[in-house]
Amino acid sequence: MLSDIVVDTNVMMHAQNPMERRFKSSLTFLNALLKSATQICVDVGFDINPISNQSLIAGEYFKHLRFGSASYAVLTNLARANRIKELNKNLPDRERKVINQCVRKSRDKTFVVITRNSEEKILVSHDFKDFQNEKRAHLRRELGIAILEASECHSKL
Repeated sequence: MLSDIVVDTNVMMHAQNPMERRFKSSLTFLNALLKSATQICVDVGFDINPISNQSLIAGEYFKHLRFGSASYAVLTNLARANRIKELNKNLPDRERKVINQCVRKSRDKTFVVITRNSEEKILVSHDFKDFQNEKRAHLRRELGIAILEASECHSKL
């Protein structure tokens, strides 16, 4: 069982869209997450109230998740159960340099930094545009970060 994970917004969004190819695996993952004791990690500043929220990761969730969707329900249930873990974005210079050289988008960098600061160092993501297989392998080799699809991760929860 995993103690914590970081979940990319696209996985949450895919669980809202039955037309998405990864809809079922995303929904299965979120259901397994809800039934487990695993925490999801976000950057410091999380608040379930979107107006008070200062977390970039949670801000993305609030921006893209539809109220009433399974993804939104999972997020609010995790928050009520105190299963959202806030982590800081501090890293040693060498690790920050690896991320800055490998990851282009600022928002993606935040997800990777938080993953690096988590216990399990697992990011669940369906983003192969910004996290191509070569980048995934590089981040695993250099920082111990595993970037997995929802279908690869739900059985680990």
